[in-house]
Amino acid sequence: MKYNPALHNKSLLLKSLLGKTESLISNISANRNDIIVLNYHGIQKPFVENFEWQIKFLLQHFDPITPSEFEKKTATPDKLKLGKSKFLLTFDDGILNNSNIIELLEKYSLKAYFFIIPGFVNAIDPKTFFIENIRPIINTNIDNEKEDFTPLTWPDLNKIVERGHFIGAHSFSHTMTNETTGVDLDLEIIKAKQILEEQLNIPINTFCSINNTLQSVNAEAALKIKENYKFHFTTIAGENDPFLPFCIKRINVESHWNTGAFKYAQEKWEQKRWKSKILKVNHLMK
Repeated sequence: MKYNPALHNKSLLLKSLLGKTESLISNISANRNDIIVLNYHGIQKPFVENFEWQIKFLLQHFDPITPSEFEKKTATPDKLKLGKSKFLLTFDDGILNNSNIIELLEKYSLKAYFFIIPGFVNAIDPKTFFIENIRPIINTNIDNEKEDFTPLTWPDLNKIVERGHFIGAHSFSHTMTNETTGVDLDLEIIKAKQILEEQLNIPINTFCSINNTLQSVNAEAALKIKENYKFHFTTIAGENDPFLPFCIKRINVESHWNTGAFKYAQEKWEQKRWKSKILKVNHLMK
């Protein structure tokens, strides 16, 4: 996909230019031995073809790893021995338009994590919930169909589990901040897990923090996450070497991103600018 000002902001334009430059002078998979975790959100119908290009690009440079393989390998992080770097797919928010790529994932034998917000699934008015709690600023050139504001249902999620994908908690209501404490945190972290387990009849081992991890997870939340889950996926970009189960770094990408910006997101140069945030989130979740 080429740069389109209706879809891509100036930041993506800059990343696009840098990505094209870097691809000429470096190999993004060279001298790496880590697990690269990609963080997607909605997959709108007009961008499914671009998403497939992104998958092909990842498969050219990295080996895929499934959630099951990921959890087994990282059980002994000192013995990862990955060989070629791996990539893992994650999808936040549980938006119905994620259904657009389930068959595509199967085409390439890929499995992913889907991080779900129980309050969104159960919302009486999903679009209002989506705008108020998940994405207050909407680009109607990207999100404009009903499925772009609607959650996957419990039957939808059961089918996703049956196909070998993993489900994780993405808080209860997507409203956590550094000021959230006490019973409100119990709802966001513990109750979310309980609802998912009751509805899907599976263990929920993973929690994915919302928005900016450093602004949504405080010390109390960090403790509750570690007491109730085996893994915590952050919103902080970076490498997962060394692997820290409660501080898993993820690289945000989107299905509508143009080619250069997507390439740049995988580059080590891009991840270096996250260094100070990585140190802070490592300290928070230690």
